[in-house]
Amino acid sequence: TCVDCHMPYMRENGQKYTSHWMTNPLKTTEESCLKCHDESAETLKARVQTIGDNTFKLQRIAGKTVAQAHKTIKAAMDVGATDEQLEEPRQLVREAQWYWDWVAAENGMGFHNPDKIMRTLGLSIDKAHQCIEKTNAIMKGSL
Repeated sequence: TCVDCHMPYMRENGQKYTSHWMTNPLKTTEESCLKCHDESAETLKARVQTIGDNTFKLQRIAGKTVAQAHKTIKAAMDVGATDEQLEEPRQLVREAQWYWDWVAAENGMGFHNPDKIMRTLGLSIDKAHQCIEKTNAIMKGSL
């Protein structure tokens, strides 16, 4: 559970107690991580850092791509695209935004489930690109 890592068992004067300081497990690596993992604290910290760095990079790309999708829809509106024409691109940008929002709200920088985070950000980027392509086609083809 969350408390196993974020509020680990501690010892003081021979007494075992649950920490009531909800914190990043890397601040209590020995109590939070090394009770279950055989790797060194340095190896674990490096792994967490790599996951966080990768998540940050892909989340930034996804965010920029979603923002571009929103701007593309706005550009299409400015040149006269109808609500009917923009129905599908708007749905795609909503989905792209939802995927990005889910990752942002998860607030673990990918650590809790790195594969799911990468897949979710990939879906965000893909949906945003689909939106941009469809919106550009609307502007080129029918206006």
